[in-house]
Amino acid sequence: MAEKGYGAKFFYNTTTELANVIDISSPQIDVEDIDTSVMLSTSQYRTFIAGWKDGGEVGLTMQYAKAITNTLQSRIGTDDTFVVEFSDGGKWTVTGYIKGFTEEIDIDGLVTSVVTVKISGVPVFTV
Repeated sequence: MAEKGYGAKFFYNTTTELANVIDISSPQIDVEDIDTSVMLSTSQYRTFIAGWKDGGEVGLTMQYAKAITNTLQSRIGTDDTFVVEFSDGGKWTVTGYIKGFTEEIDIDGLVTSVVTVKISGVPVFTV
């Protein structure tokens, strides 16, 4: 079933919700490729096995607010728990740290804050 973005929420420190969120990206999970190819492979195709997994990053864009900017700037590089909650109750819970933070100032639009969280460890999805 299709799901609207309306009602999705983003939390830091597990339970502190960020207001006025415009856009959220969920974990970008990736797996390294380990090349196992050998010179005598009759198929002459490379072979691979899965390597280490990387939880990737979570990103969000929200309307600029001076107090939130101050709070999030002070938390850059600090380990924390972050939650992306969908309107149907599904949620990603990740441990990580704020890796990037910037404001985008558009002459014809809203001033927005863009936050990037680097995930450390296993991202957990619960229903």
